Amino acid sequence: MRESDADGSDEAMAREVEHRPVERQGNSRRDGSGRPVVSVIVPSYNKPEYLPECLRSIQNQTFTEWECIVVSDGSPRVEEIRAAVASMNDPRFRLVEHERNRGPAAARNTGAKAARGDWLLCVDEDDAVAPECVEVLLSTALTRGVDLVHPQVRFHNGKLSGRRYVLPDPIQTLHSQPLLGVGFLIRRSTWEELGGYDESPDVDGREDTEWWIRVLHGGVHLLVIDDPLYIYRPPKEDSREASQNIRSMARERRIRQYIVRKHTTLYWGREWAQRRMLAKGYWWEGYWNWIHRRWCKGFLLMGMSIVISPTVHGLNSLAGIVMRTGKGLVVDWLGRASPRAEGFDGQGQG
Repeated sequence: MRESDADGSDEAMAREVEHRPVERQGNSRRDGSGRPVVSVIVPSYNKPEYLPECLRSIQNQTFTEWECIVVSDGSPRVEEIRAAVASMNDPRFRLVEHERNRGPAAARNTGAKAARGDWLLCVDEDDAVAPECVEVLLSTALTRGVDLVHPQVRFHNGKLSGRRYVLPDPIQTLHSQPLLGVGFLIRRSTWEELGGYDESPDVDGREDTEWWIRVLHGGVHLLVIDDPLYIYRPPKEDSREASQNIRSMARERRIRQYIVRKHTTLYWGREWAQRRMLAKGYWWEGYWNWIHRRWCKGFLLMGMSIVISPTVHGLNSLAGIVMRTGKGLVVDWLGRASPRAEGFDGQGQG
C-alpha cells in the first residue's frame, strides 16, 4: 500500500488550481450541455521545459470541443508547470496538483476523475499531438463504433517510428510485451469499467503492461489506425524515464509475479505462458544485476530463467552476455594498464 494522507483519501491529496483567463467562443458541446467532448490528460513531473510545446499542440487541435487537465504529480518544479498552464490563456486548460509524487498511473487516474468529457486521451508532457489528432481519433471511434482508438507514432524530428503498432494478440500479452503506447482515445465509461491504471507499487514502472492485459482481455472493442498522430520524444539515456525503466528491471521478478497473481484466471490452462512471463522476470532482473557487476547473482537469475522456460532465452544468449562482458573487461584492463606500461618503458629507455 502507498502512503496515504491524514484522512486516507487519494482525492484529498489532489487539489485543482483554477486558471480561468479570457473566455473563448465556439467551445459549446454539440448536445448543448456545454461540457467538452474529449478530456486530454497530461501528467507532468520533471520535464516542464517541454510542457508549453505539448500544450500548444493540444490548443491547435482542429476539433475544439475539448478540455485539457494537466496533473502536476508532486513536482519540485510546480511553478514552471503553473506558468505553462497559465501561459495558454485558455479556459479549456485546468491544473490539478498532487501534494506528493505518486507516479504516472496515479496522475492519469486523477486526470480521469477530474474529466468532464465522454472520451479521454493521455499525452505525456514531453510529447505532442498532430493538429488533427483528436478529430481523426474521435471520428474513427464514432464511425466504427469502438471503445478505443490507437494511432501510429512519429518522432519530434518528423520521422516515422520504426515500430508499426498493430493489434496485439491477447494471449501474447500474457507472456511478452507487444504493447501499444499512450496517445490512444478511450471512452471514459470504458476507462471506469476497467478501473483505470493500477497504482500498486508492485507494478510501478510496468503499469502499461498490466493495463493492456486488462484492455485486451476485458472485452474492449479497439482499433489501431495507420495515421501517425502521436508525436513522441525518445528519452535521453540519463533521463528519469530511462532511469525508471532500469529501476523496474531491478524488480522484474516481483512485478511479473504480481501480474500473474492478479490475473490468475487468465493463466489457467496456459501454464506455458505463465512460465514465459515469470522467466522473463528472472532474466531481466538477472541482467540488471549483471550490468551492475553483481555477476554471481546475475548469472544465477539468468540461469534460473533458462530452467523455467528455455524458449525465452537459451544458453547461447547467456553465453553471449558472458563473452561480451569478458571481452569488455579485458579491453578495459588493457586500457588501464597501457599508460603504466608506456611510463615504465619510457623510464627504462631513459
